[in-house]
Amino acid sequence: MKKIGLVFAAAVIAAVTVRTLALQPESRWQLRFEDYAQLPITGELDGQNTRGQLARVNVLHDEPGGRRFFVNDLNGPLYILDKQTKQFSVYLDFNGLAGRPGLFPKFTFERNFATGLTNFVFDPDYPRNGVFYTLHMEDPSGAGAPAPKPGAVPGLDLTGYTTTPAVPTPTVEGRKSMSCSA
Repeated sequence: MKKIGLVFAAAVIAAVTVRTLALQPESRWQLRFEDYAQLPITGELDGQNTRGQLARVNVLHDEPGGRRFFVNDLNGPLYILDKQTKQFSVYLDFNGLAGRPGLFPKFTFERNFATGLTNFVFDPDYPRNGVFYTLHMEDPSGAGAPAPKPGAVPGLDLTGYTTTPAVPTPTVEGRKSMSCSA
């Protein structure tokens, strides 16, 4: 008798649920994309492929504490996006190649490759120490030092700045190779 009561109760609950769902208006979820902010053009306007386009964004991060919003550009700039005005301002420009005003004279941002300013992350203790880390590509055969150009950014404190050793370019019979094997 107890089993019959449970089966009956379950059947009533199921019927009420089905009836309730049938009376509900059909849900119409929609996903709509809108432009939020337009990045500046940092490529070479007469360049080919990605060189003549808008900034080539790879990473977006809120500063710990949420005061500023950082956006990288593979072409060199690290921007701060003002969320109120939706305007970008250059925080640091890494592209010092061929006399450009940026920090690194060996900077490279070859088209069709993931080169340039590819990533940045905030130190876990960033709110206290203000340290962040970047990953950018440089051409070791280029002119200049691998360290940032002194005075390229007034007031920039490079105390404790270090570089990692250059990663050798993979070659096969003296030619650059982009293939991997497992």
